[in-house]
Amino acid sequence: MKKKGIISLIIVAVVIIAGIIIVPRILENPPWEENFFDPGERYDWGHLDYMDVIFENESYIYTVNDAWSTTNSCPWARAHEGFDFALINDSKVLAAAPGQVSIIREKDWGEATENRYMVEVSIRFNHSVYVNYNFEPWTNESSDHENQKSLINVSIGDWVEVGQEIALFLEIGEGAHIHFDVIEDDVRTRLDRYYSPAAYNRMMGLVHIYHPDWPYLCYDENTPLDYMVASFEFNGSISKVVKGYSNTVLCPWNEIHLGFDFYFKDSSKVLAAAPGQVTKIEFIDRGTGRQDRYALRLVINYSITIATEYLFEIWSDSYLDYQQQASMMHVELGEWVQLGWDIARFYNVNSSAHVHFAVIENGSPAPICQYYSVDAYNKMMGLIEYHGLNWTKICYLMFPLP
Repeated sequence: MKKKGIISLIIVAVVIIAGIIIVPRILENPPWEENFFDPGERYDWGHLDYMDVIFENESYIYTVNDAWSTTNSCPWARAHEGFDFALINDSKVLAAAPGQVSIIREKDWGEATENRYMVEVSIRFNHSVYVNYNFEPWTNESSDHENQKSLINVSIGDWVEVGQEIALFLEIGEGAHIHFDVIEDDVRTRLDRYYSPAAYNRMMGLVHIYHPDWPYLCYDENTPLDYMVASFEFNGSISKVVKGYSNTVLCPWNEIHLGFDFYFKDSSKVLAAAPGQVTKIEFIDRGTGRQDRYALRLVINYSITIATEYLFEIWSDSYLDYQQQASMMHVELGEWVQLGWDIARFYNVNSSAHVHFAVIENGSPAPICQYYSVDAYNKMMGLIEYHGLNWTKICYLMFPLP
């Protein structure tokens, strides 16, 4: 065969193979559908800013574990681009937005998976926005999977309205939930962009039933740390209060003190005031002849620029006392911790032992009052009042905060 003939055959073969691979993909998601998707007069499909909730009643949700985040620096300490609705069995699932059912897809993650079977329902709102409901009954039984499929009340091609029942939820195992998300231009996008004001308030009300300290529905790398909680469980955990934060001597304790000292009672819980990653567990030895020779520093980074620091001032020159405190730490280097987690128990060697708490921003201790949530700030002031002090604030500053 001539060389030209061989080249021609190769070209034909390449075209055929490319067609076999590419054409089905085009047919599966035809680009012309983007141009011809038209809900007509069914609803306003220009912009989705009126999304509603997917549940009938808040009492049908038995917990909230994860909201939406693209960062681990959020109250639940992991990225999670959706919202998990832990619905009780047989709850109605409502359409949060109008649109056309475009996908009903089964998922099987394999025999070894506890949460093996899922059903995804995707409802297209407009050219670029899809609203997705992933039904996760938390089961590896095929019969349960078939049951959940039978409870889906819509079919591909159906048009749905806001608030229309699209399914009943099958709750089988611990962890059962619907993972809800919105995709715009092929990217999972923060949900607060789409909710109506009333629905957003209702969602935050749901969150606060289980997590009063979460201030936002969605978290990303730019979310400020303005929701810090107190580091103690209750007022009775603290034996005394001596010094708060001051960058001036014009304060009740008459000295600069860039943190807050918690005199925990023995074995009291020390709580994570902010979420983040444990970046330092450091042994400190100040040398012989000092009563405060040994200490332990724990640093939890909320972000690249902000960290919370817990300096366990053992106030002892006995290495055994240091070892005892080290054995009572509940976190490890590299671990991500959630807001309010029990990170340690305090070993109270004597009346001078305490935890010096500070917030470090850009390498320097910052006024802690600017990071606390309103509730936590009030709790801190309650602690001060509980110990009979006449402080008017927890931070005393040379110059007021902007």
